[in-house]
Amino acid sequence: MVCDIRLLFSDCQGIVEDAVLLGAPVSGNADCWAPLTKVVAGRLVNGYTRSDWLLKFLYRTASAQSKIAGLMPVELSHRIMCNVDLTEIVDGHRSYPSQLSRILPLCGVHVRADSDGDVKAGDPGNDGTEQEQEEVAGATASEIH
Repeated sequence: MVCDIRLLFSDCQGIVEDAVLLGAPVSGNADCWAPLTKVVAGRLVNGYTRSDWLLKFLYRTASAQSKIAGLMPVELSHRIMCNVDLTEIVDGHRSYPSQLSRILPLCGVHVRADSDGDVKAGDPGNDGTEQEQEEVAGATASEIH
């Protein structure tokens, strides 16, 4: 659970560059996410889909929580917090792996495919052209909600 992470890093600040949580079965309560803003130096991304029936049923039943980060935006007003609605791309919890090449750029992560077609996170300064970087940045800015 996100709330428990703050105990691990209570004296650490900015030790994580970016954190991207996709379909996270954790509390969507802003109070649970607020401590992460001290640990994460860059962006804190909550990627969610409103159509994840598995998460709706199993996590809500097991935890008795109504706010689940993987199903809705986390209402935390902080400069690093970003919510990305992936409902049009991800139709369920099992869709995340097959859609990573589409999801990660929307979350601000530069990706490339290796010879097997597997998605790899990369450093846009080292392996992407300037035009590709601008396209990713433009897509990210227009898609993040």
